[in-house]
Parts: sequence; C-alpha cells; structure tokens
Amino acid sequence: MTPRTVVALQIAEPTTVRVPNLVGMRAADARSRLRSLGLGSTQRPVESPRPAGEVVSQSPGAGAELREGGTVTLRVSTGPASVAVPDVVGLSEAAATRDLEAAGFVVQVVDEPTVEPAEDGTVLAQSPSAGASRREGSTVTITVARLS
Repeated sequence: MTPRTVVALQIAEPTTVRVPNLVGMRAADARSRLRSLGLGSTQRPVESPRPAGEVVSQSPGAGAELREGGTVTLRVSTGPASVAVPDVVGLSEAAATRDLEAAGFVVQVVDEPTVEPAEDGTVLAQSPSAGASRREGSTVTITVARLS
C-alpha cells in the first residue's frame, strides 16, 4: 500500500437465528440441533416427572432471535425425585394406600390368607422396605392379610 491508498471496508450485520422449540427433545438431539444452527448451549439439571435426559424448558424460548454464536440454556430432567418409602406395616390397607399414594407411590396389593380375625385387612409386609429411597411414581407392594 502506498500512502493515500483508499481502503474500502464492508461491515456485515450480525446474523440472527430464530431459536427452535427444543422442549420434549432428548438433550443430545437438542444440542445437535443448536449446533447446526450456529448456536451454543449450556445444560442445567432439574428434577422433573419427565424422563431423565429430556429437555423440560429452555431460555431463551422458542421463536426468540439470537445472534449466531449465541447460547441457549437447556433445563434437562434428571427424572423424578427420590422419596423415602414410608413404613406402612401394621396399618390397614386403606391407611397404607393413602400414605403411600400421598408420598407419590403407586400401590400394588398382594393378599395373604390368615385365620386370625384381628389381622384381616392389615398390612403384614411391604416391598421395598420402609426407609428405602425410590423414585416418585414407582410401585410399592403391600401384603395384606385376608381372613380365609
């Protein structure tokens, strides 16, 4: 270049990308989709009733405009919360079912014949045992005495 050479500069406007809806996708698929659009991602784990690894929310939301190279935060389910199984042995079937359902469990009942009238309708055993940690929505089996 010589002194007094004129240089022409072209300044490009930043490219924007519309953020897609990623909720409900597997996290790996969502990250791949963002990369293909020229966007980055960060991931935050959250407890959710949704299956582990599924995107439950995103920021910014679907339809937002981001500059190419921008970042979308994905909140990804770690699955349902773990809960301690309550002790229901010795309770009536109705009380045990109420306590287990209130704790977030599904109840399965197995009948056990008994000849003792005082045991009729009483929970004799449970599986998993009291205090065990299980995911909300999992099944607890109670064995209930039935007068035969």
